[in-house]
Amino acid sequence: DKVSVALAARRSLIDLVFPAVAPDDVGVISAPVYYDYQLFVTWNPTQKERVRFLNNGSNDRFELLFEEVEGDDPALRGNAGLLTRFNFFQIDWDRKIRPNIEQEIDLMAGPARGKFELEDQFEFDGEFIQTYGRGEWRAQVSDRVRITSGIDLSITPAHIRYIGPQPPQSEGGGSQQRPLAGEETVFVDTRQVYTRPGLYLESSMDIGDFTSLLLMTRLDYFSEIREFAFDPRANVAFRLRDDMRLSFGLGLYSQPPEFQESSADIGTMNLEPIHSVHAGAGYENDPVPGMMFCVEGFYKYLWNRVVVTPNGEAPFYTNDGIGRIYGAEFAAHLRPTVGQGQGARRYFGYLSYTLSRSERKDGPSEPWRLFDYDQTHILNASFVYRFNRGWELGGTFRLVSGNPFTPIAGSVYDVFSDVYIPIDGPVNSERNPLFHRFDLRVQKTWSFDKWKLALFLDIQNLYNQKNPEGELYNYDYSQSTVLTGLPLIPSLGLRGEL
Repeated sequence: DKVSVALAARRSLIDLVFPAVAPDDVGVISAPVYYDYQLFVTWNPTQKERVRFLNNGSNDRFELLFEEVEGDDPALRGNAGLLTRFNFFQIDWDRKIRPNIEQEIDLMAGPARGKFELEDQFEFDGEFIQTYGRGEWRAQVSDRVRITSGIDLSITPAHIRYIGPQPPQSEGGGSQQRPLAGEETVFVDTRQVYTRPGLYLESSMDIGDFTSLLLMTRLDYFSEIREFAFDPRANVAFRLRDDMRLSFGLGLYSQPPEFQESSADIGTMNLEPIHSVHAGAGYENDPVPGMMFCVEGFYKYLWNRVVVTPNGEAPFYTNDGIGRIYGAEFAAHLRPTVGQGQGARRYFGYLSYTLSRSERKDGPSEPWRLFDYDQTHILNASFVYRFNRGWELGGTFRLVSGNPFTPIAGSVYDVFSDVYIPIDGPVNSERNPLFHRFDLRVQKTWSFDKWKLALFLDIQNLYNQKNPEGELYNYDYSQSTVLTGLPLIPSLGLRGEL
């Protein structure tokens, strides 16, 4: 009665099937192999306490062999491999200290590793021991006031080895199709400990019968750049009627630069945190029981973005970048049930549309340009219908603007490296065509006295749309071909529940 256990494990089968069907000219030594696992044990020693033990991990790896082809980048001949894995242990302890005071303690620790290598020309190998702890205390001060305070701490010892060209800025780096041959190689072999403590305080208050106010503040320290960040935030909500609500929010958010940007070996020391201010206004309405409609407008302004100095001059990175993101989202939810028995709704769905624009400047004299993942239109529609005798049919349709990309305007021949060097056009000045896809799911469920059995068929990209996701160029960048996304992928599954 006091202990519950859940266990799950999964392993891919693609490495067993792919070699038998892959063309001979692919040159695949080993197809992707992945597995993951989770173990959850929940213990309730008393009615006022809950202790939860978690262990979860994952391992993904693959290897490729590039055959030598005339005109190819000589640095890309040989083996390539990718490995990512982690194994985390976590303990959560929830306790009700008093009727109006709750405590939550979370501790997590475990190793993680990410590695990518391309013969002797390129290598990234990062080994991390990730530890994280959080303590939170929630107090119901009165019927109208609730206080939440907490502290969190992340300590990550890391050993990072990197061999390759000087990393560009993490966003807006151009076409990223320059050959490795002829690039200046940098070497990094460093051991560091990243420490990020944080304090936060929240206060939610009901003002009268129709207004609620949420005030928040957070203080963080980033040891890798020796900088503090103080971020206050506020949100106010108005209940106009029982079925109609209005809300406004404003807040500051901060994050440190990426490792390669603030590293003393290949980056720039004394960088500052990246900041942004978020503002939003939302409206919610329940026009009929079981249905909700909402609309939200948002605006974000970003500063201290990390950018590369013109011509790679020292210091290589600076905080001269700014950005702005604005738009609106419209959504409608249709809940699955209203009432019980014969009155239960057999169908439910979700519809959302977002219109947005994200732009940035890489310096005071630079023009505004699009972010790498700017998407003007995002449409999602999902619908499920439950028939008699355990049958269920559902589908999801997505329509999204193609991502921007930097075109290649031409190339020049490097006689010393025997490769062609591409010449980039304006950054993110062109966009991939519209992305659209429909996924279908059919399920049959058998219900027994103490358990259920379900057989389901998932079909991703039902009509086999060949969505363009980029371009691949030949050796001198005079010709290109479209790189398309995943084709139709059916998946048959069986699930049992006790």
